[in-house]
Amino acid sequence: MGGPVRKEPGVATDLKRGDEAELYRLHHERLERVVRRCVSGSHALIEDACSFAWLQLLAKQPERGPDLLGWLCTVAIHEGYRLSRLERRQDRLDVGAGRGDGVLFRAELVEDLRACLERQQAARAALARRSGAGSTPPRAVRAPGRRALLSGDRRPHR
Repeated sequence: MGGPVRKEPGVATDLKRGDEAELYRLHHERLERVVRRCVSGSHALIEDACSFAWLQLLAKQPERGPDLLGWLCTVAIHEGYRLSRLERRQDRLDVGAGRGDGVLFRAELVEDLRACLERQQAARAALARRSGAGSTPPRAVRAPGRRALLSGDRRPHR
C-alpha cells in the first residue's frame, strides 16, 4: 500500500504528495507532445509553458488522479498561449522600432505616408477650386450672429 496504485500502464491514479518526481517521469513527454500540438511556438516556448505547469503543480497541489494530466495540459496550454502572444507582440515592437526587418518596413511606411499626404493635398486643391478660389478657409468662417474670441479673452464679446 505504500507505492502508487496503477490501473493502466503509465497512468498514476493514486500517488500521494511528494510524488512529483514520479509524476514528472510519467507525464512529461506526453505533456510536451500535447502542448506542442495545441500551441504554435518555438521549442523553448513549449518547454517554458510545460515548466510553468509543473511549477503550478508544486504550488497548487491539485488532486492526484486520472484528471491530473488534463489539468497539467490545460495549465501548460494557457501559459503557451500567453507566452506566444507576448512573443508576437515583442516581434511587432522590434519591427516597428527599426530592428531586424524594420528598415524595409520603415521605408514602406514613409512611402505610404507621402502618398497619403499627396492625395490629401490634391483633395484640398480640388475642394478649393469647387468652392471658389480666394475664399476664406472654412475654419475662419464664423457662424452667423457669433462674434470671434479675442486672444487671451475666454468670453465672447457682446
